[in-house]
This record gives sequence, structure tokens and C-alpha cells, in this order.
Amino acid sequence: MLLFQIIVNRIRVIDVNRKHGDHIFIAVTVYITVVIISGFIIWIPARMQISHYWEFISAAWDRTEKCLFLIIDLALNWYFLRMVKNNLIRNGLTKCKPVHAHATLQGQH
Repeated sequence: MLLFQIIVNRIRVIDVNRKHGDHIFIAVTVYITVVIISGFIIWIPARMQISHYWEFISAAWDRTEKCLFLIIDLALNWYFLRMVKNNLIRNGLTKCKPVHAHATLQGQH
């Protein structure tokens, strides 16, 4: 889950509004914490083999948890690319233009 914090820190460096970056940091931290804790709450009874119900829920939650992490990863990466475009490229930093074009597949014609 360190990867999410790296992306959030990159967003915080580029973001003009410091409070907005702090809100993103707190929101992502709470989101990840809730998903991980809920996974443990489901995983422990499943490993203790209390019932087949918990084993089924654990298998389903494992896939759901991965989807939730994928969604937050996509959202953070999209927001980071948007911040690069709005705050750096539009203000004249042309060094980021080829990297942004490659990351957004705009340079692939």
C-alpha cells in the first residue's frame, strides 16, 4: 500500500492548494485502512474454518479487495496526470510534455 502513498505525495508536490493535498492524503489513508481491516475481519474466521460461509465470503472479498485497490490506483494515476497537465504543461514546462503524452497514449498515432 506504499505505492498509493507515493502517488499521493507526488500529487501533493504538484498541487497548488496544500489543504487539498492533505485531504487527498487523509482520504486515501482512511480508504486503504478500512479495506485492509475489513479484509482481516473476514479472513480470520475463514482461516479458523468456522463455516463454509466464511470461506466463501473470504474468497469473494479477496477479489473485491483487489478491484477496490485497482479503482483507487486508477483514480490517483488519472488525477496525477491531470495535475501534471494543468499545473505544469499549461504553465510552460515543456519537459513533461513527452512523458505526459506517452503516459496518456496520446503520442501513439
